[in-house]
Amino acid sequence: MSKYDLQRVDLSIFPEDKDYAQIPGKIFLADNFDASSSESFKRGRNVNKTVQISMAVFFLCFAGELNVEVNHQKIKAIAGQVLIALPGSFFRYENHSPNARLIFIAVAPDFVDYTKDVKLGIEIGEALTLHPCNAVPPLEIDEFLSMYKILKRKLYDGAYMFKEEVARNFLNTWECNLFNNFLAQKSSGRKEHPVTRREEIFRQFIEEVKAHYLTERSVTFYAQKLCVTPKYLSSVIHEVSGRYATDFITSFVVNECKAMLHTEGISVKEVCIKMNFPNQSFFAKYFKKHTGMTPKEYKQHTI
Repeated sequence: MSKYDLQRVDLSIFPEDKDYAQIPGKIFLADNFDASSSESFKRGRNVNKTVQISMAVFFLCFAGELNVEVNHQKIKAIAGQVLIALPGSFFRYENHSPNARLIFIAVAPDFVDYTKDVKLGIEIGEALTLHPCNAVPPLEIDEFLSMYKILKRKLYDGAYMFKEEVARNFLNTWECNLFNNFLAQKSSGRKEHPVTRREEIFRQFIEEVKAHYLTERSVTFYAQKLCVTPKYLSSVIHEVSGRYATDFITSFVVNECKAMLHTEGISVKEVCIKMNFPNQSFFAKYFKKHTGMTPKEYKQHTI
């Protein structure tokens, strides 16, 4: 089996039983903070061979070290660091040290809608693809742990009726902290790690998509901009990120559409025109293909 046709996995690989705090198919939590949770953590992570994940995976390391492989890159996370593997990534859990203390969270890609700032969200996604492991300020680690314990308790409570709302609030807060750290590091002029030629092509591709996605949605266009063949560009993007070039183009387009449809006073027709679709029928088919809803249904559902 080649690295391009590996098994794709989602939250269905995790056990759905009382040992785990979870909303089946949406969010799954595990940790090894004590003896009772250590064994269930071993079963819960359950990603010890290379797979392509159809979910977001988070590890927060409180002590010891964690060794994983993300997009064929070996990564070591130590105390005070968070490791994030985005949907579409190639992922393998290798091992953790005997003294490691870890939180593991898996989230379905559609459980939280990150469309408030489309370009910022994708820019951070690009940064996480290149550098999945990052330090977390000590105060935010304490905040995260406090929120995690609350969320875990609520998800264990069979009588609690607002589990999804609490889980979304937890993830939204974590997202805000992540975005804030990213912007703070960016404004401080932190030096980037050296990048490979393929990572540089990936960055250039993202920049070109940012500049042209309103009107250009073919891989051929972006390959010409970067002076490479469409086949080569597609293989580079897939190897660096685990996703296809078309996935990134579509993400920009669909998230921009969602952001506009979220806005009161903007009609579906206006979104269609602003996004340069040939007609509303084509727009509706395109949007439903990638979201499961028509633009009208999405607008009614979110406003």
